[in-house]
Amino acid sequence: MKTRVRLDDIINAISTSSNDTEYYYDSETGDLEMTIDGELLGNRDIDLSDENRYIQLPDRFELDEMKMTENFAEHASDQKIREALIEAIRADDSLDRFRSTVQDLGVGAQWDLYRNEVFKQAATEWCDFNGIEYSEGEENPVVPGGIYEHFKGKRYKVIGVAKHSETLEELVVYRALYGDGGLWVRPRAMFCEKVTKRNGEVVDRFHLVDSGSEDPDAAE
Repeated sequence: MKTRVRLDDIINAISTSSNDTEYYYDSETGDLEMTIDGELLGNRDIDLSDENRYIQLPDRFELDEMKMTENFAEHASDQKIREALIEAIRADDSLDRFRSTVQDLGVGAQWDLYRNEVFKQAATEWCDFNGIEYSEGEENPVVPGGIYEHFKGKRYKVIGVAKHSETLEELVVYRALYGDGGLWVRPRAMFCEKVTKRNGEVVDRFHLVDSGSEDPDAAE
């Protein structure tokens, strides 16, 4: 039975696309396939020209990122920030100056959230247009106290999910189960996202291996 595609996976594919990468939705399996310079990852025998099965995703360039920056700048509540962003856009149409200005003004998190909402709307509209069922919400909720394994092999224990005081972005707080047991924090969306390994395999960045352990060292 084909599973619904996760909307977050569509959003991630659109937002990370580039001149060299393309993503396709497999309507039979519900999977996303990625190409780099026209070459499919994983060296599998798949005919992406079969448009009845493989539907190409839009890329971030189709969404007119320049227009996105203009809308963000024009709706900035602080007049000085608004003027600085508009000036940066007019001075450099490559958007490099806009991106650095956003960081200098301390509104990088707000820009990321706004940009993600635009990509979410585009992903939703694309799914609806193509009749693709998708799922939202916490299919794989972050488990406080759970032991997670990073796709590169090391393990961590989740302390909990916090919220950024200014942006309300959800952040996962977790402790390394190796070395000096350092404490780390990562945006929840990134903690839960999928990544593509060098061999082309798509896996969870972190996957739950134990929902809770009285002895963290036992999970190492």
